[in-house]
Amino acid sequence: MGFFDKKYCDVCGEKIGLLGNRKLENGNLCKDCAAKLSPFFSERKSSTVEEIKEQLAYREENRKELERFQATRIIGERMKVMVDEAGKRFVVTSSSDLLKANPDIINLSDVISCNLDLDVEDTEIMRKDSQGKEVSYNPPRFCYSYNFNIEIGVRNPWFTQIRFRLNPSDVEIVDEQTGGGFGGVGRLTSNRRQSMVHPEYNADYRKYQRMSDEIIAVLLNQPMPASVLADQMMDGPGMVNKILQTGAGMLAGGMMQGGNMMQNRNMMQGGNVMQNGNVMQNGNMMQNGNMMQGGNVMQNGNMMQNGNMMQNGNMAQSGNWTCSCGMTNTGRFCQNCGAQKPEAIRYRCDKCGWEPADPAHPPKFCPQCGDPFDGGDRTN
Repeated sequence: MGFFDKKYCDVCGEKIGLLGNRKLENGNLCKDCAAKLSPFFSERKSSTVEEIKEQLAYREENRKELERFQATRIIGERMKVMVDEAGKRFVVTSSSDLLKANPDIINLSDVISCNLDLDVEDTEIMRKDSQGKEVSYNPPRFCYSYNFNIEIGVRNPWFTQIRFRLNPSDVEIVDEQTGGGFGGVGRLTSNRRQSMVHPEYNADYRKYQRMSDEIIAVLLNQPMPASVLADQMMDGPGMVNKILQTGAGMLAGGMMQGGNMMQNRNMMQGGNVMQNGNVMQNGNMMQNGNMMQGGNVMQNGNMMQNGNMMQNGNMAQSGNWTCSCGMTNTGRFCQNCGAQKPEAIRYRCDKCGWEPADPAHPPKFCPQCGDPFDGGDRTN
């Protein structure tokens, strides 16, 4: 066959244009079929027609599976790692239309390795002398360019490595003595040796370093680095997703505040629930500093039961009263000193109508509306 003879795709059967042929080991492939192959596949020329057909079938099944893919964590800017945390799988793509781009779905269990390949290049910064010639500074000054390349080793029948650049453009850092003229000005020494350069002072460098750390931790199921957690705490929408790991946010409809949980507008403190400003302890309600137990109020270490006061382990029965001299009496006058039984004073908030569990011993302020208790709140 001559160079200009018509060729047909051995996969789809369509005619191949003049510049559209993609050679296979034992046939030809049109550019449209070639575009459907995995972007991480690099062995086309050594593949047979049957192997290409098999991969295209796999790619069609991958597209169908993408309809069920739910990205709950996205890391990156232009090129992104999208993770379906519930499905324990991920894709790497620069497209926002997953069905159109059809990125390969990789199970997290098929990740063999993941690491950062940091590419560093330096370029000497020159100056012009009095004669207009470019000469070196003394000492020499340099611009350093950094590229963050992620390498992921995977188990897949069509490829074994995914490699991509995380930063869309070079991270450039120049000698601080040089001043402006370059993007991303950071801090470094005037010495050319890499061991003397401090790129961590550059904001862009730190950003892509954190992204790299997060990708590695997620794909290898490792603990998240502290720098990534701290960055997520400052990220509003991201904080909601990460809050369970940091202890400061929403949890099952409850809000974490200072390590305490808000549930149904009630505050958990030390495992106890605040309700209406009162603390539940071991299932018992604290009201105005007094403990409710089984519906009874503890006051100053004494228990009110059915309206009767327990004092020192003894029950003050209905109608009984204790005189200031210490004698317990049943009549209107003390049988020891003759003092008259004091009239019981009862209180109820005149603003909201709230009554204390012990009406004779109100708090200083109403826990419902904040109004102070005074003579105007007496009911007798």
